[in-house]
Amino acid sequence: MEKIDLNKLRAFYYVAIEGSYEKASVYLGVKSSCISKQITYLENTLKIKLFKRTNRSLVLTEESLELFNSAKIVMGQVEKIEEMSDIDNKEMEGNTIRIVTTTGVTSLWLVRKLKSFANLYPQYKLKIIVSDEKIDVLNHFSDVAILPNVSFHENVIHKKLFTFHSRLFASKAYLNQCGVPNNLDDLDNHRLIGFYHSEIGYRGNVDWHLKLGVKDKKYRVPHLVINSAVGQYEAAVQGMGIVAIAEEFQYNNLNLVRVFPEEEVEIPVYLAIHVQKRYLSKVIALENFFVSSDKEEVLG
Repeated sequence: MEKIDLNKLRAFYYVAIEGSYEKASVYLGVKSSCISKQITYLENTLKIKLFKRTNRSLVLTEESLELFNSAKIVMGQVEKIEEMSDIDNKEMEGNTIRIVTTTGVTSLWLVRKLKSFANLYPQYKLKIIVSDEKIDVLNHFSDVAILPNVSFHENVIHKKLFTFHSRLFASKAYLNQCGVPNNLDDLDNHRLIGFYHSEIGYRGNVDWHLKLGVKDKKYRVPHLVINSAVGQYEAAVQGMGIVAIAEEFQYNNLNLVRVFPEEEVEIPVYLAIHVQKRYLSKVIALENFFVSSDKEEVLG
């Protein structure tokens, strides 16, 4: 038999206590549809009917009584552990906001927002954790995540903040030396600057130019790889090759020339928050700031 994870057991326990999906969802801070899916999963796994509906509420079936008694013992122990970790909970509610994001989002957007946030909310300290690896928002120690290419999950709230428009650029010096590509096949003979050191990229399609116009599954091998948006830009300015970088990059200027103006890739970026942290005052402040500011000024 498959192992039953704690979240599903918790959902079953509180539906039994509250007598409805709706009341249990309010207590647990998740959608009632999520609760329903967890109960269905348990029923399919255990091959028993857990609840029967009366005129007023959901009640346990005879088959599920034993599971409820076991769940009651488990949840009692869990509550004791949660009480023991109250100090950790207070720390989580403290005045430090931990944001996990990517090097690209940090360079292209986030650093341009921090001063305004700090001025508006001087009581909070910020810790920015930069990573281009795959982030599990459900289990990460950060308070919020700001990521492209997020994995949607029922226990994670996602809000789209903005969209990067990735386009191709090269320096005038490079194009004078190596020529302007006239068609996509010409990219095979040009030096390309990449971001990821392998074909697997978790944080959005930033290396899209390596497969642009390629008919088979192979990627073009980049001449230079730098997993830093600033580093890529500086390398392109120095004439190292053609780079795919967001049009919104604040350092973009006359040093670079657009290549294939008709080609671009949109990369949406999301604010991701675990439902258990949704109502922390510091998270609410951060969410309100980023969501409202980007309605007025998308990337300003």
